[in-house]
Amino acid sequence: MSNYFYSHPIFSFLAFGCSEEWFLSPTYACHHFPLGLLFKELYVCMREPRDCRRRPIVLLRNLLAKHSYDKRYADMNSQRRIAILYLPLIHFAMDYINELESVITDSGNAYTLGVVTSSAPFLRSSDGCKNTFPSSNFTLSERLNQEEVQDILISVLYVIHRVPKRILGALCVEAKQNSLPQFFRLLEVTLEAFRYREGILRTSSERRQSYLKSHGESGRHKVALSGEGHSNNEENGPLSIHFRSLQLLNMSQEVALIVLEVSLSLAHTFADRQMGSLILESQTFSKLFSIHLSLLEECWPESVRLHCFYALSLLINMFRVHLFEEGPLDELSNLIERVLVALASRISTVQHAAAALLHLVLRHGFDAVQAYLAGKEILRSVSTRETLASEYTFVEKLGRSGCQTTVALARLLGVFLTSL
Repeated sequence: MSNYFYSHPIFSFLAFGCSEEWFLSPTYACHHFPLGLLFKELYVCMREPRDCRRRPIVLLRNLLAKHSYDKRYADMNSQRRIAILYLPLIHFAMDYINELESVITDSGNAYTLGVVTSSAPFLRSSDGCKNTFPSSNFTLSERLNQEEVQDILISVLYVIHRVPKRILGALCVEAKQNSLPQFFRLLEVTLEAFRYREGILRTSSERRQSYLKSHGESGRHKVALSGEGHSNNEENGPLSIHFRSLQLLNMSQEVALIVLEVSLSLAHTFADRQMGSLILESQTFSKLFSIHLSLLEECWPESVRLHCFYALSLLINMFRVHLFEEGPLDELSNLIERVLVALASRISTVQHAAAALLHLVLRHGFDAVQAYLAGKEILRSVSTRETLASEYTFVEKLGRSGCQTTVALARLLGVFLTSL
């Protein structure tokens, strides 16, 4: 399939003039037959046993890896055009987001049955054609394991990182409120899947070695077949575990930076296209904001947290009216709380970035208060009513940022007292 793909350059460089080809539609399957066949196989294999299901997932991952390292298409323009061809992969992951998330959050047996409830149709067409495959609401013969989920998510990251931002923004704008929360949910699941957890490698290595000792050669054969084992070098000592930990930490950092870049580009899209009403009327803004706030946690590397502080400053400037004048107070309160926690970090650069962001929040808040009070003074000066009071409440003088700072401090104090 890969050779067929590269022998037909039209599949790699076809200009997209129709949004119908952003989905797995009959038009897409007709114009891009090899990839359409692969995506159809992905949907069908979800109900197959793990041995059959694993092959299309690995094929997709290896195909994207070959695109990434192929010198014939090394320039970024070619990579972007190739990524456009794989846009149906995003909808595939969104269709099965429940199953992907259950594998990440559930600590139960990976071989138990799971039910997938698809949140979107399999084939999409403007002509209203029916699905050519059965409904994707079915019982899996075997649940997805961690390796399969990570392969799917890393393939999705390849697409959303290399696809042109205007195409991704247009795709989200076209989806509107139906798929936007799901897309941000997919980003959250991706962050959770690749979050670095200290000590997890040592625990899994000890569990695997104890299993091999208790079951002997048959246990070793089972671990090798299940794909959960690692190379023999990882079993030799702590050096291999440290090397593997460093690899996972680097991957976690790359994933977080990609998700942060995509989230910020979507925020720019909504601001530039004046789609503020679309993102602010629903819970989409809360999802977008929570993704940024989650990257301020201490489990992320220093570079990720610093990039997140910068992205939050841009986000505050883009949605200043929503945060400091009109919108709900939850996002602002959570932001101030996370920044106050970051001020207690042991990393000096994180402390400085948190202090700068807190100064930006308070400055915007007090500027909004001054504009509000000036407007009331002008109204009072031109009003003929003598009963119009000139006294302002304490809340009005503090403004949103000042009040929510006190709320965040009280909440942190309550958490501290309960932990004693």
